Amino acid sequence: MAAKVSSLIEASKGYDAAMRLPLSAKYDKPAYETLRKIRQQQAQILELMKLSMLQQQRATCAHAHDPQRLLVHEHRTFSQHGEDGIIAEIFRRIGTTNRVFVEFGAGNGLENNTVALLCRGFTGFWIEGGVEQAAAIRKN
Repeated sequence: MAAKVSSLIEASKGYDAAMRLPLSAKYDKPAYETLRKIRQQQAQILELMKLSMLQQQRATCAHAHDPQRLLVHEHRTFSQHGEDGIIAEIFRRIGTTNRVFVEFGAGNGLENNTVALLCRGFTGFWIEGGVEQAAAIRKN
């Protein structure tokens, strides 16, 4: 799979150079905009292919499904990248005592790593330096 993606990326380099057309009298603006959109779509497709390749490699690793690995427990409820499941698994393994959290950079209070803990009865502190985000926390 990696070889296929690499060869597609290499092949796209020539295509990429062909797609870089100068804006001149020879090309009208609508045609240029169409080519620019095609170029953006090509870049998005290549990124998706790279991501797909990484996900496939990750899934086929011998240890990828080992229940001892925290990444196996990724689950996104309020977090951005599956930290909710990882944090829940950590507490499942080690237990809890005082059920208090502190989060630095809490964002707007709707999407961060401790909202799920708050929903499960934890108390805590959110520290946010952004004025707009802190206002959103107070509002929500």
